[in-house]
Amino acid sequence: MDFIKAQVIVAVIREATAENIVPIASALYDGGVKVLEVTAETPGVMAMIEKVRVELGDKVLVGAGTVLGPETARAAIMAGSQFIVSPSLNN
Repeated sequence: MDFIKAQVIVAVIREATAENIVPIASALYDGGVKVLEVTAETPGVMAMIEKVRVELGDKVLVGAGTVLGPETARAAIMAGSQFIVSPSLNN
C-alpha cells in the first residue's frame, strides 16, 4: 500500500486485449507509471495479468480492478495480481 501511495498515479486499463496489453503496460512504465490496474470485466483479464507479470516482472505493480466477488479475487490472485480493487463485495 505504501508503494501505491508513493507512486501517486494508478493507471486503470480498460478494454485491453491479449495482443496490446504488454505494449500498453510497457508504454505506461516508460512514461513513469509503475502501478497498473486491469479491470476484471475485460475479457481474458486473468491471462493479461499473468502476461504483464511475466513480461515486465517487478518493474510494475499489477492489480485487478472492479472485482465484484471472492471468486474473481481468487482467480486474479492466482493469475499474479498484486492487489485487488473492489467498489463493493458480493458474497
